[in-house]
Amino acid sequence: MFQSRLEKACDKMRAEKDSFHEFINTMDRWLINNHRVIQRFFRKFDEDGEGILTYEDFKSGLWCLLKC
Repeated sequence: MFQSRLEKACDKMRAEKDSFHEFINTMDRWLINNHRVIQRFFRKFDEDGEGILTYEDFKSGLWCLLKC
C-alpha cells in the first residue's frame, strides 16, 4: 500500500515539470554540499562492507543514529 502511494506521488511530481526540476536541482545541490557526510554514513551503515545498502542496513543505521 505504501509503495503504491509513493508511486502515485512520484508520478504526480514528474507531471509538474517546474516543481520536479526544482526538486531535482535542490537535491543535486544538497548532495554536492553534503557528499562527505553521506559517504561516512554509507560506510557506517554498510555493515558487511559489500558496497550496497539493503533496506535492513539502512533501517538499522538510522535506528542506531537515533538511539546511539
